[in-house]
Amino acid sequence: MEDRASLTFSQRTGITVTPPQLKLGELDEKARNLLHYAIYKDLEKSTINNYNGSFILKPWETINKDAHVKLYFNNIDTHDPSHHTQVGLIKKLITRGSFNQILDYVEF
Repeated sequence: MEDRASLTFSQRTGITVTPPQLKLGELDEKARNLLHYAIYKDLEKSTINNYNGSFILKPWETINKDAHVKLYFNNIDTHDPSHHTQVGLIKKLITRGSFNQILDYVEF
């Protein structure tokens, strides 16, 4: 039986249907949104705004730069450290990426 603490009121009372169990290698929209939210909050803590724009600082600057080169095998000179670009890339990965692509990034 499902853990009742993880169900919403509507699910516990039968008003709405509980979501089906995911298959191995699947990541539902709720999990993707929660993961994106957690990463985004941490990115915001590492962001600085100045007259040149918004940029992500350490530790996320290092994480994203290393991932750009060592995980995605891109040239370092094509890395854009701007907040807008980095947030967009991470959002695209988490909302559209495969299960293994997302976990590769998170594990990295």
